[in-house]
Amino acid sequence: MSAHTTDGNHRYDLKLAFKRTDKVTAEKGYAGPVVVCSVSYEPIAGHRSSTPLVKYLSEDREIEIALAPVAGTRLLAPFRVSVVSMLANLVIEANRFEATARPLGASTVPEPKAAQ
Repeated sequence: MSAHTTDGNHRYDLKLAFKRTDKVTAEKGYAGPVVVCSVSYEPIAGHRSSTPLVKYLSEDREIEIALAPVAGTRLLAPFRVSVVSMLANLVIEANRFEATARPLGASTVPEPKAAQ
């Protein structure tokens, strides 16, 4: 699967490939299975290919993302991202993972207060 992504200045693809399933436990909220995928970064436009970060990410680094199911939906949300390098490993993980499904068509915008 590819996620075509833009941040307003740069366009890039994040390509995900299934690696395995795993189990996780947040300090608060979710505990259960996650889908772990490898992530590869492909710059498309707006990048300077000579910059160290673009070079580093484009070299097929070992990047993984763990996706957890959101209860009551067919969505997966990032729970953990890890990047392995020779110098250090970076792991970003949710310590709180809670979601509430809303009925289809329910607004997330609060109702305006009546003028008095």
